[in-house]
Amino acid sequence: MSEYISRQEFEQLEKRIEDNFKHLNSKIDSLPDRFSDKMEIALNQQLEKIRKERKDDKKSIITWSLTGTGIIVALLTFLFNFIF
Repeated sequence: MSEYISRQEFEQLEKRIEDNFKHLNSKIDSLPDRFSDKMEIALNQQLEKIRKERKDDKKSIITWSLTGTGIIVALLTFLFNFIF
């Protein structure tokens, strides 16, 4: 067996290597788009989480306010009934 390869084998290897580089280049070129899409999705998920937390906080504030007001009204009613 010879140490050398034929021209045809060399051209086939060269073509295969070029195809691999083209494939890698296309993947590298698409990275910014993929990254920006993934980043946008992550930011949207984070915003949704923040909105949900704010909504839950508003609900709890309203609940505590109504409960506190109800307790104050009940105490005042009890005191006025007790005094008068």
